[in-house]
Amino acid sequence: MEYENVLDLRYVDSALASAFVDVMYSIDKTACFFLLLLFALSIMKKLCQEKTNTAQQDKYLFQRFLLVKVKRHWRKKAKTMLLEGIETLLVLSKTKTMSRAGSHLYISQSAVSKRIANLERKLGKKLILPDGRNIQLTRDAQNLIESIGPTFNELRGLINEQQLIEQHSTLKFDCSETLVSGLLTNVFRVLFSRDPNFKISTNHTPRIVENVKSGRAHVGVCAGYLPPQHGLMTFHLFDEPSILISDQKLTKLPSKIITNDLSNPAYSYQLNKLTTLGIVPIMEMDSYIASAKLALAGVAPALVPVSIINVLKIDPSFCFYFKPLKSLARPLHICLRHSSYKNGRIKTLADYITDSVKSDSDNTIKLIRAITVST
Repeated sequence: MEYENVLDLRYVDSALASAFVDVMYSIDKTACFFLLLLFALSIMKKLCQEKTNTAQQDKYLFQRFLLVKVKRHWRKKAKTMLLEGIETLLVLSKTKTMSRAGSHLYISQSAVSKRIANLERKLGKKLILPDGRNIQLTRDAQNLIESIGPTFNELRGLINEQQLIEQHSTLKFDCSETLVSGLLTNVFRVLFSRDPNFKISTNHTPRIVENVKSGRAHVGVCAGYLPPQHGLMTFHLFDEPSILISDQKLTKLPSKIITNDLSNPAYSYQLNKLTTLGIVPIMEMDSYIASAKLALAGVAPALVPVSIINVLKIDPSFCFYFKPLKSLARPLHICLRHSSYKNGRIKTLADYITDSVKSDSDNTIKLIRAITVST
């Protein structure tokens, strides 16, 4: 076989040619694209210039095949870039800064900027504006998020559903931080001894629900109220009571307290109930542990879930419970996609968490009785 006939499809199997192109792409896709494009275009130019018969043109079929492969690859890459841009914009709308968005997506800040720039170029619209160290979404960006945000997360969840969960694949749990450090510590210890192929992340409830809906997490364990119309399968564990911690003895409800971040939608219900009780939040912390420490230091009484008392081993003499605090209890839920519960591994783990946490509610009742109760 002559050398010039190596590029003739009569001697090169199409599957082999496809594999050849894929291997080249895996080395450096961007550089390969331009090299192959130039190569294919030069061949196509010769085809136009030469007055040859069909048999002679067959010599260049392989190059033409390469050009088709390059075009398909570039179209696929363009679609991927569009999806990445939308995902980045959705994350950026929540984090408000390029650096935090990069940390969330595990990419560099420059990569975040590049994705947004590509999306703006594709849509022909300005999506973000600088606002000091933060960014501000334009009206076009807000409209885009409102129209495709829920659909995008649902689509991503459906794609993740199609991926098989094998016996030793990693299961992802997304949980409230206070639950991991309190009620779920021993639960996860037992689960890990039975099935070590899972990992745990911590987030606030709105983000946990979002991660479960989009398939980034298989199971969520949430504290506080769930967002409306979440569309997930949920199991109510129990309502965890809230306790007041103070370095001074309390005989009645205080007028000012330290609370959790009440701007978090999962806990915003507490603000109206505190107002009804005549209590003013003077500080809103992102950490219950910080709230408890400030209370024990004498800054002001702090409202914390009862599990924090166990985590910090706070003496019951610093803990106070009043009947009106019952309305400030936080509901605890497990949430997961309906299709995920059909998987045997996920169902077993979710059921074990449900049973274990519900049994711990009995210990919570005993702890409440041990605390000073005032009417």
